[in-house]
Amino acid sequence: MNNTPLKYPLRLLRLFCKEEYLEEIEGDLLEQFERRISKNRPAHLLLWVDVLKLIRPRILKHSNTQSRKTTNMLSHNLKVSLRSFKRHKTSFLINYIGLVGGLVTVLFIYLWVNHELSVDRFHENDGQIYRLVSDNGGSKTLLNTNPYFASELEEAIPEIDYAVHSAFGPLVSNLSIEEKAFSTRGEFGTKKFFDLFSYPLTSGEASTVLNAPNAIVLSESMAIKLFGSRDVIGNPLVWRWYSMEEPLVVTGIFRDLPKNSSEQFDYVLSFDVFEKRMGDRLRRTRSARTFLKLTDGASPQIVNQKIHDYTRATYPDFEGDPAFIIDFAGYYLESQYENGQPVGGRIELVRLFIVIGLLVLIIACINFMNLSTARAALRTKEIGVRKTMGALRKSLISQYLTESCLISLAAGVSAMILAFLLLPFFENLLDQRIEIPFNYPTTIGFLGIILFTGLLSGSYPALYLSGFSPLKVLKGPFLASSKDQLFRKGLVVFQFGISLILLVSVLVIYQQMHFIQTKSLGYENDYIINFGTTGMNGSKQQAFLSEVRQISGVEKADGVSHALFGAQRSGSNMTWQGKDPEEEVWFEYGHVGHDMLELLEVRLHEGRFFSKEFGDETSKVVINRATKELMGVQNAVEKKFTVGETAYEIIGVTEDFHFQSLHEQIKPTFFLLNTNDWYMKLAIKINPNQLQETLSEIDNLYATLNPGFAFEYSFHDQDQAAMYESETKISSLTKYAAGLAILISSLGLFGLVSFVVERKSKEMGIRKVLGASSGAIAGAVSKDFIFPIAVASVLGIVASTLLINNWLDQFAYRIYLKWWFFVAAIGLMTVIALMTTISQVLKAIMTNPISALRDE
Repeated sequence: MNNTPLKYPLRLLRLFCKEEYLEEIEGDLLEQFERRISKNRPAHLLLWVDVLKLIRPRILKHSNTQSRKTTNMLSHNLKVSLRSFKRHKTSFLINYIGLVGGLVTVLFIYLWVNHELSVDRFHENDGQIYRLVSDNGGSKTLLNTNPYFASELEEAIPEIDYAVHSAFGPLVSNLSIEEKAFSTRGEFGTKKFFDLFSYPLTSGEASTVLNAPNAIVLSESMAIKLFGSRDVIGNPLVWRWYSMEEPLVVTGIFRDLPKNSSEQFDYVLSFDVFEKRMGDRLRRTRSARTFLKLTDGASPQIVNQKIHDYTRATYPDFEGDPAFIIDFAGYYLESQYENGQPVGGRIELVRLFIVIGLLVLIIACINFMNLSTARAALRTKEIGVRKTMGALRKSLISQYLTESCLISLAAGVSAMILAFLLLPFFENLLDQRIEIPFNYPTTIGFLGIILFTGLLSGSYPALYLSGFSPLKVLKGPFLASSKDQLFRKGLVVFQFGISLILLVSVLVIYQQMHFIQTKSLGYENDYIINFGTTGMNGSKQQAFLSEVRQISGVEKADGVSHALFGAQRSGSNMTWQGKDPEEEVWFEYGHVGHDMLELLEVRLHEGRFFSKEFGDETSKVVINRATKELMGVQNAVEKKFTVGETAYEIIGVTEDFHFQSLHEQIKPTFFLLNTNDWYMKLAIKINPNQLQETLSEIDNLYATLNPGFAFEYSFHDQDQAAMYESETKISSLTKYAAGLAILISSLGLFGLVSFVVERKSKEMGIRKVLGASSGAIAGAVSKDFIFPIAVASVLGIVASTLLINNWLDQFAYRIYLKWWFFVAAIGLMTVIALMTTISQVLKAIMTNPISALRDE
């Protein structure tokens, strides 16, 4: 058992428990802890609860006077705090509701950030696992590497312990035994795969499980799905990926992967299978993902320098940037690199979520500060009397911090209950599974957040209230100084300024997402499905395409040799007449069937598409407008365009279109005609009026021609939307954060206005007696809050313009800020503020002046 989590609660027990009780109580607690562990209950958290419940006078040590004083002081502070809450119910409820909202937001964000930061950190070799990568012509795209080059580095650089190779990432493939077949996701791995990565094996030895060239290691759930048992070592099965087929033998079983693993797969297959299929191409291309284990204490900076020196010394003709290593676990958060340095990735989303959570929490804390300092006049006599009777300033500070921490604790408990109830909603919001771990770090972390919230919200009021002079506060009515009033107005400005920034952000993000969804991509993607061709060789694919075109609801069907979305194949060995031989330009390219560009309804700028009517067109090429402009020609058709050593004739120029997200500029792109009858993906355009029946017919045809393989397709427009996962999460979170910030700020404003109405009741009565109109009274009540909101609007406009423009600059194609974004946000914020305060303004107007002046 790991005793570290037990050390701290037991240490606390020994600090306060009498010696005569300690041994018996400690023994009982440990027995209870063991029982809870055996029942899979949150034993560490419950141990803390048990120890805290034991803090009672009967068992506390009374070895000296100071301990008794401390206990008495704590008891006194708690009683005074509870009486204060009871006396000022409105302030208590406003502070409580605000802190609950802030803490539940922070708790959810804490859980999500904790999950993100833990991804891939569970490996025993964490800190020594690095990924070998290379820049693609200076762009942010990370490429695979050549496995033979990695083997050279392993021999040449002593800091590299060993290398492990994989390929492509999780492969959507097929595993089958007899009549059973399942679509699965898997990895290739070289022999030391399970030595490097901590995916615990339940059967087989990590060092030998992938030694056989036809070895496959299954997850527990995959073994049960295929064989109905985990005891399957030595059982045969068949693996299929596109047109590849390989008989394999099960050599091991690993536990299902934890949720904080960046890659989820059902099996690991010997890399020998991939090597055999690739043949000589593996030596000539960068087709593998390479992971290195560095020796203990090795510096990644030194290793990168040695890789650089080795590349320059061994390959003097190599002109590109040498490969470099990055932290394996860190790649999940920082996946975008330029010149070998991280420049972005999911870490930006993590930082944004943290900032939003802190801002919402600070707004809630400001409510406490504002209301506490505004109501200072109600407590001045209490402070004066206590100071006169000898109370020290530190005891008063302790009192007010106890109050704030008590409210924070109550709000924290409520926030945890709400978190349990709202967790499914939060998971749906982020489209991600989030767990609430009952462990020591999480418990201490959230208790620390609660304590921080209590101290932050109570710090200024405690220092402010405890600093009153007893002589001044007992002499007559207390009047807040202009400095104090300015501070409170400053806090209101901060609250509503942040609220305005969030509101403008919601509007801008919505407009940018609308722009993304409606912008013409240069082709049509509605009612187009695409799917992989695992299990289909070339002849099967051609038979399928031939028959599927006969289905009445199918408008067009064809194939493509690359992904339809995201980065395509890329290369820089393209030339044309007039090209500067020193200039290096990277192109996107792909191989398509005759009808593929017409299926997508790509718009023609010049010339024509591929067509069977013109016979053999394998020596022809279709380029996009960006390529034509790069060539600097007025008419590109019939010009020569050379790829490597092969010259092609340009037959058509398309208008520019987007295969990648709108974050990226449209790149020079060209298409060649597929030279064989096999495609990586097939695409079908369906008549929207016959969608369901057509999909059913396609499914039946697929099952007939490709038995044992599930028909798993996706819609083209959904694939496009998936490229904006980060923006979708930002949009959802910002929307709710803005609503919560406005709600909390409005609650605080309501509390302040209520207090002003209460304090100025006699002034309002006198004004009425002297003939003041309802409008004048409403203005007198509201003037102190209209000005701060106006200032918040001005500052919010400036700040939101800078911040939001910075976010929009991430898109190559974006909207621009318009004046009505700010007017709409300010108008909404003002309306909400007025709706919040109108009841209190009406109360001031409707109050009978006789009631206000009766006690004069």
